[in-house]
Amino acid sequence: MAFNYKKCYDISVSISSDLPIYPGDSEIKIMPLYSIEKGDSANILKLDLGSHTGTHVDAPAHFIGNGETLDDINIEKFCGPAKVFELQVQKEIKIEDIIKLDINKDDIILFKTRNSELWSHKEFQKDFIYLTPEAAEHLVNKDVKAVGIDYLSIEQFRSKTHSTHHMLLKNNILILEGINLKEVPPGDYFLCFFPLKLQKADGSPVRAVLFK
Repeated sequence: MAFNYKKCYDISVSISSDLPIYPGDSEIKIMPLYSIEKGDSANILKLDLGSHTGTHVDAPAHFIGNGETLDDINIEKFCGPAKVFELQVQKEIKIEDIIKLDINKDDIILFKTRNSELWSHKEFQKDFIYLTPEAAEHLVNKDVKAVGIDYLSIEQFRSKTHSTHHMLLKNNILILEGINLKEVPPGDYFLCFFPLKLQKADGSPVRAVLFK
């Protein structure tokens, strides 16, 4: 049966050495292992990058000691109905910014902010919009499936408690970070964000695509 949709948006960022990384994460190194141009029989690249590079998903094990790793999670959790909300906030997403939004059980919630403009910078930008723990708790109470934000972390930069991550992940709500929603209008979609099939992984880069 055909999958009918009017438009799709690739909300993933391209992985390259020019992509910003969160300070302390592994540098991105992509280099030829074999090259036809150099006389080899095939082209093969060697990839060296962290599990939270670019557009990626956080499994509970990222911050929860006995939390689920990627291979523990039902594949159906990496897709489903999604809602994109555009928020005109300048520093953080607070509970009062989302309390009146139409958020329902099992929704995948994606926040579009000024963060999506930050991808034009090669250097990591520290002043990105983040989700406060109180807002995260509201999403937990709504029993959403996953939450996404349009820069490399959903948490305030250099947080010492990582309360937002803990709030979502301990309740088995997946976190999708590093998406780019610049070209995406607010509204209802169907989202797929499948990770690599890594064993015992705390996270993985994903190819995230919205279908209208």
